[in-house]
Amino acid sequence: MIQGFNRRNAALKIGMILGLTWLFLNPIKAQDLIRKQVEENQKALEEKRKREEAIKKRQEDSLARLQAPPPPPEKDEVDPIVSGRKILSYVDTLDDLPSYYDRESLSATEPEKADLPPAVMDTAAFLERSARIKLRDMQRFQQGLPFPLRKEPAYTKWRTLLPEVQVFAWHPHWMGEEALESYNFSLLSMVAYFSYELNPVDGSYTSIHNWLDTKLISKAQGRGCKVLLSVSNFGEENNRKFFSNPAARQNCVKTLVDLVEKRSADGVHLDFEQIPVSERDNLIEFISFLGSMLKSRMNDAVLTMSLPPLDPDYVYDLPILSTQVDFFIMNSGEYYGEENNQAGPIAPLKGGDPWMAHGIETSLDYYLATGIDPKKMIVTFSYYGKRWQTNSLKVGALAQEELGYPLYREILENKPQVLFEPTGVSAYNISRSGNDNLQIWFEDTTSLGQKYDWVVSRGIGGAGIWALGYDNGQAELWELLGNKFAEPLSNKKTNISYYLRVVRRAQSVLRNPKRVLSNPTYVLRMFGILTGVSMIGYFSLLRFGCRMSRGANMGLKGGIIFIVILAVIFGIIGFNQGFSGQTRDAMAPYISAGFLLGGFILGIIVFLLLSRRFLSEKELP
Repeated sequence: MIQGFNRRNAALKIGMILGLTWLFLNPIKAQDLIRKQVEENQKALEEKRKREEAIKKRQEDSLARLQAPPPPPEKDEVDPIVSGRKILSYVDTLDDLPSYYDRESLSATEPEKADLPPAVMDTAAFLERSARIKLRDMQRFQQGLPFPLRKEPAYTKWRTLLPEVQVFAWHPHWMGEEALESYNFSLLSMVAYFSYELNPVDGSYTSIHNWLDTKLISKAQGRGCKVLLSVSNFGEENNRKFFSNPAARQNCVKTLVDLVEKRSADGVHLDFEQIPVSERDNLIEFISFLGSMLKSRMNDAVLTMSLPPLDPDYVYDLPILSTQVDFFIMNSGEYYGEENNQAGPIAPLKGGDPWMAHGIETSLDYYLATGIDPKKMIVTFSYYGKRWQTNSLKVGALAQEELGYPLYREILENKPQVLFEPTGVSAYNISRSGNDNLQIWFEDTTSLGQKYDWVVSRGIGGAGIWALGYDNGQAELWELLGNKFAEPLSNKKTNISYYLRVVRRAQSVLRNPKRVLSNPTYVLRMFGILTGVSMIGYFSLLRFGCRMSRGANMGLKGGIIFIVILAVIFGIIGFNQGFSGQTRDAMAPYISAGFLLGGFILGIIVFLLLSRRFLSEKELP
């Protein structure tokens, strides 16, 4: 051993001597190599610095344009509100307006604009308001929904989404399991279960609600829709506490990936609202770790992330984050609040008279200035509205008080007279209650239809929806998604979607075989199918076994035994899960029994067909 050590030691010394000799004999070449490496490093650092400065400059220019007042219209320019305003189907003419409308301020070219200067954006208040959207709804619906749920689907045509467009949506836990029956999952690419409520102290969760037994996963994946677990954390202090703690970040990643893998879901969505700029590097490190672990454990895993409508502190380094994040979901709500002193749209598409310069389009341009791939950007639209008390019924009137956030279904149940404002591309309603002037701004099929067209024209990733169920019982918003983002309906009456669903389920199982064991629906149906198939073989063997060769007879017997063993295994797993409460799909065992009965019937039919010529009577001579 000592001799071996001495030999290795001698070899190292010889190598060092040769290396030093080479450097001594070739000093110029060695210096050239070192100098070249230093120059390459300096060049790379300089390119990185220039790239970061260019991105920051583009974002600063974009922010400056957002905060600048809109240019005054040219003298000969026709007022877009006068020329472009159109009244929707609820109101054919101004004469159809109810008596509480102020006809002195309404004419054939009005409601007129309020005589106010354009609102100026308070960036901090805007971002604070936007960050509260999900938290506000979470707190509001803790005690239940404001209306009874309609379980039946409002729009029942199964569609196929265009491959170039993504439709992302949230299913909030407070909508419950009953709301799932009303969703048309064929019109959704991804749905995020909201939410894994983060404990910022250690990265665990304070609640995941019914993630472990929700039917969302099987229902959505059965229609080719991916399911993500959304993790939420609200407020600067909570996010600072979480991101500054490496152990909490690591624990969160491990817990999230385990929960997603346990339910055979498709990925994770991040809903971190108001991340302080001090945690910028920790955010990058967290997402890099989460993305690498998620995608190493699961094939085709998806990681998405919410963005605020503006990022003036440059918290989100999109070029770096995009190496792990598949889609960025840009929030686009709450552009108008009390500090604006103006009642206005929830999410104006464009800025300009009578609105401030900022809108969805400028928010998108702000992020695209970083050089991010437009196909990674998805813009969120809201299925709720905002009610105001104002000093008049005019468009852009002075806001006196915010009166709440009615959901789309609540708005329509009151059968409002709907008007349309084309600059912000928004629906609204005006009314009087005593001496109070009231306005509601919201999205409807006309405003969303134009915004969906804009999504397609900009070539971005797609559209998002906050939140599923807020339109419960209304078919028109589902139909609009189909008209804008799905393949045209076929005149053929064949149910292609059923075969597509079967193929997608088979692909899903092949990508993740554990899905079969985690979902009783799969294993119980597999039990029924395998048992039915084995009966075909059994009847064939019973009738024709004597005519088979020894090899064929043994092969058929072995195949039947193998199939029966598989069927018994699947049956035990499936029935155990189905009746032990691990799934809410209480009908799964009965569905399996139906498949089993169908297998028996199919086996008998095949048996009779094969043996018909042997059972038929013939007259002998």
